[in-house]
Amino acid sequence: MSIQKEKITLDVDGMTCAHCAMKVEQAINDSGGLVKEVNFSTGRSLIGPTTPSQLDKIIDGITRAGYQVKKADDTTDPNLQGQG
Repeated sequence: MSIQKEKITLDVDGMTCAHCAMKVEQAINDSGGLVKEVNFSTGRSLIGPTTPSQLDKIIDGITRAGYQVKKADDTTDPNLQGQG
């Protein structure tokens, strides 16, 4: 099982407030992911190292929580780096 060593940035569409960010964070935690940061103002979530199958579970969990999500093209969001 290969683990992606880098942190992964996810674009999460629909987060508009701190409560939304908490729901996304809970969905990631419930899916077994490691939350580094969730930022509703940028619409991004930074998660720790994970396997490809775990990433699929995390994305599914966020989707079930009511948000659209995809892996961001740019994994070095300066608004998230160094926080958490």
